[in-house]
Amino acid sequence: MLCQICKLNEATVRYTEIISGGLTEIHLCQECAQSEGKTIGADFGFAGLFAAAHPEVKVPDAAGSDAAQECMCCGLSFGEAMSKGRLGCAECYTAFKDRLLPLIERVHGASQHVGKVPSETDSSLRVRGELLRYRSKLRKAVELENYEEAAQLRDQIREIEEGMVEG
Repeated sequence: MLCQICKLNEATVRYTEIISGGLTEIHLCQECAQSEGKTIGADFGFAGLFAAAHPEVKVPDAAGSDAAQECMCCGLSFGEAMSKGRLGCAECYTAFKDRLLPLIERVHGASQHVGKVPSETDSSLRVRGELLRYRSKLRKAVELENYEEAAQLRDQIREIEEGMVEG
């Protein structure tokens, strides 16, 4: 598709805008996108995009000393993964686990996906999801030797489990 402004170059930027409730989509070449201010820059990779969305979370440095570590399966380095914003294969999760896991936990609040529960779903499914979250928090509290919080979480888990038996 050709750029909708210059009609000479191949369109590489898709710009979507909502105006008065209507969706407008424009396809631009890199030069026209930059001159129109409709691009985020060529070097604005995952780290920059993520940092803009989550300023409270420190993104691992893609150019750091450990950025050269590579996935044994696909050969992608951690630095490349951070700049591209995607991993090369499923094995990358294992290769870069020590750097990805803390980042995922800070962003999502957990490292295990529990999914979403539709509002009309059976309440017992929601309760089971709540139990999983409390048990995860309990494990963390014990790991951090925060026994007071762990005791409170244990009691909350017991209350929920007793409610499940009664209900």
